[in-house]
Amino acid sequence: MSMMVVFFIAFAAPPADTQTEPPVSADLAVKWAGLSAETRKLAEEYRTAGHWRKRSDVAKAWNDRGEEAVTVMLHILEQEPDEQRLHADTFYFFRTQFPDHPRLREYVLRCGLDSSNSAIRYESQFHAGTQQWSAAAPVLWTQMTDRSQSDWTRFVAAKSLGEFGDARSLAVLIEAVQNERYMPRHFGNIGLKALCGKDLTNFGYEYGEGAFVPGGREATMLNPDPLTEADRKAKRFTALCDFLRWLQKEKPELYDGLVTRY
Repeated sequence: MSMMVVFFIAFAAPPADTQTEPPVSADLAVKWAGLSAETRKLAEEYRTAGHWRKRSDVAKAWNDRGEEAVTVMLHILEQEPDEQRLHADTFYFFRTQFPDHPRLREYVLRCGLDSSNSAIRYESQFHAGTQQWSAAAPVLWTQMTDRSQSDWTRFVAAKSLGEFGDARSLAVLIEAVQNERYMPRHFGNIGLKALCGKDLTNFGYEYGEGAFVPGGREATMLNPDPLTEADRKAKRFTALCDFLRWLQKEKPELYDGLVTRY
């Protein structure tokens, strides 16, 4: 027990970033009222679009609308009725078009990480690590260690913790890279690269094998060839063994944290 205590103290979560939290936009209604006629027209076209592809076409015009576009997206996320697809699409365009905007950061930290909309929750988890918003670490740690959460949630939380340099994510990242699905392996390898400096691709393994991902949706063959599948798994675990041998030799302080001694 004492050794476990030492381990968790040694690898405590990094301190939250020191950016000043922007206040919730109390003047959102004022900004909304002051929108230009063209932006209002675009906003209405976006809201009433019957298909996500049409919504995407409208959203492309927001790149040139600057803060007015941010106002529209925040208004939809904060004020519009909770239409899951509309909100998910809006958050996606917000984070891809204005990835480091302080209002996006505020939204992610305030409610995105715990959103009831699974798409917003996942993208918030992912984006927090990409942007190094380490103030998200306590929530991500809770999500990663909660076994009642889906593997997807736990693995993407570990990915971002790995990007923060939190060594406690290592065991979950290794669990992720062994997964049969592509996206968990993707999360795991991103986290390993950030935390350790190498991932399985450095040991001759391309983790995209066996998956087809159109538009962010993963698909796999219903009845894959068993010999091909066995070969894929063998290569995956050979690379993992090589990675762990490297970690044991080059970064023993990380490797030792994986081993529980009784």
